[in-house]
Amino acid sequence: MTNKLVRTILAVSLVIGASTRQALAVDSLAKEFARPPDSARPWVYWFALNGNLTKEGITADLEAMAWVGIGGVIFFEVDQGVPKGQADFAGPLWRDLIKHACNEASRLGLQINMNNDAGWCGSGGPWITPELSMQKVVWTETVVDGGKRERFLSRHRRAGNARTGRQTGRQRGGHYCP
Repeated sequence: MTNKLVRTILAVSLVIGASTRQALAVDSLAKEFARPPDSARPWVYWFALNGNLTKEGITADLEAMAWVGIGGVIFFEVDQGVPKGQADFAGPLWRDLIKHACNEASRLGLQINMNNDAGWCGSGGPWITPELSMQKVVWTETVVDGGKRERFLSRHRRAGNARTGRQTGRQRGGHYCP
């Protein structure tokens, strides 16, 4: 009988202990979900349009991001057809504003990662002329039945530069040929 009582007490203790641990784990998960650790906070893209930056705007943007739980930003300077701002890319004012952004991010517990230069692809900027800018690659695919003679009217298609309209190469067999 004593053995049976000890087993019952041990079983009840294990069930209560397991339930308590599970409740603590659920409670911890709920707390971490409501307030995730810094390593789990999302990052966002932060686009500066054509030099339109101010210290006040930078501070307001970063404070709003920090307030909603953003962990960091990936900063891009892009020209989206908006009127040109005062801060020329990589110029003295622009560098001062970026330094301000880094200081504000540090104050707010945010991280900043930057694109390596102006433009969408990381290889643009005012030093890239339209002839050297991003190109468009074209290709075609033709399915043929074996054992038959096929005739194609056009052997080459020309690709063009979207900005200048200048033809930049030809397409042959699925490959771009400058």
